[in-house]
Amino acid sequence: MAARVLTRGALAVMALAAAVVGLTGCNEEQLKEEIITLQTRLRLAEAEKTDLERDKLALAGENARLKSDLDDASRKLAEKPAPPPPGDKDKFGEGIEWQEDARGVTVTLPGTILFDSGKAVLKSSSAATLNRIAAVIQQDYPGRIVRVEGHTDSQPIKKSGWKDNWELSCERSLAVVRHLVGRGLGQKQVYAAGFGEFMPRDTNATAAGRARNRRVEIVITR
Repeated sequence: MAARVLTRGALAVMALAAAVVGLTGCNEEQLKEEIITLQTRLRLAEAEKTDLERDKLALAGENARLKSDLDDASRKLAEKPAPPPPGDKDKFGEGIEWQEDARGVTVTLPGTILFDSGKAVLKSSSAATLNRIAAVIQQDYPGRIVRVEGHTDSQPIKKSGWKDNWELSCERSLAVVRHLVGRGLGQKQVYAAGFGEFMPRDTNATAAGRARNRRVEIVITR
């Protein structure tokens, strides 16, 4: 009888052990799957971290470039126009104003030197002045892009036949462009722009102020 009971106890222990083994095996499989999942997530996180670090470096470089550009722009804005050197005041021709600033070299010609009132055909007397300017550009500023800007006063167009001051300023700047190209400047080097009355030098509504605003500016860009 005792032997029979002992056998049943042994069988119970064996059954319990088997159950534990089975349960342990099931948990191991689950843990293995969980480990694989975590490893995959870890690799993805590491890859994302690498991308973020690369983006961070790129942004740092872009910020440095933008700061440098901003510093350059601020410095140029703060620069005051430099007057012509004392011994070189007639560089572009007698009586012609010019200055060097952030835009480049700006040559200012009063409208009366180039055109009759309300006209966009160059005076014959202006040829020598424009020829001198073309020669200086070719000699001292070869290859520079040149922008010819036409400007008028604010008086409305009445009898000249132009639609408005804008049209007149454009035609005047184009006439100067054609002359400069005829004197050897490249067609891809020089271009025309017309500002009408919208960029005045003098805001005083006097005859002298209006005369200062009627002009052509030749900008030899940097």
